[in-house]
Amino acid sequence: MLVSGNTQSIKGLLIGGGVAIYPHGWTSMEVQQACGNLSGSYKFGTCTFYWAFYLTAGGAALTLITAMFSCCASTPKRDRPYDDV
Repeated sequence: MLVSGNTQSIKGLLIGGGVAIYPHGWTSMEVQQACGNLSGSYKFGTCTFYWAFYLTAGGAALTLITAMFSCCASTPKRDRPYDDV
């Protein structure tokens, strides 16, 4: 479980990193033609984020949260008063 939790947290960090650097590409000519010359790195111009960006960011956050659950689940429990139930 610890290996899968660590792998999952690495995946969450990679997805989150991709979401964080995604607006850096707005300096390209295609984006400036579509969003106006006001767009730049981390500047919207006339464009906006749509639901896919927010869902990806939320998915990255949920991946990191579930990775924490997985790492916590793999720790050995010393005291189990309800083992016989």
